[in-house]
Amino acid sequence: MLVIEDKILELSDLSENQMLEDIAMMLYQKRRLTFGQAAQLAKLSYTEFQFLLGKNQIPLNYDVSDLLEDVETLKKING
Repeated sequence: MLVIEDKILELSDLSENQMLEDIAMMLYQKRRLTFGQAAQLAKLSYTEFQFLLGKNQIPLNYDVSDLLEDVETLKKING
């Protein structure tokens, strides 16, 4: 478990939740965490985290290979 001292929070002028959101966004942007993992770290729902990313102009990590994988999954589901 990571512990952030109160002094660090005071110096950063961030609340604990704001710091968690910033860390989650940075790790998501660097592709170190998945969308779900980052949302969980930020203690936000998927919708709230997606809104936070948009507000901070961070694009979703979704590329052509993700799209192709989703298409294959849909084909399997629909038979």
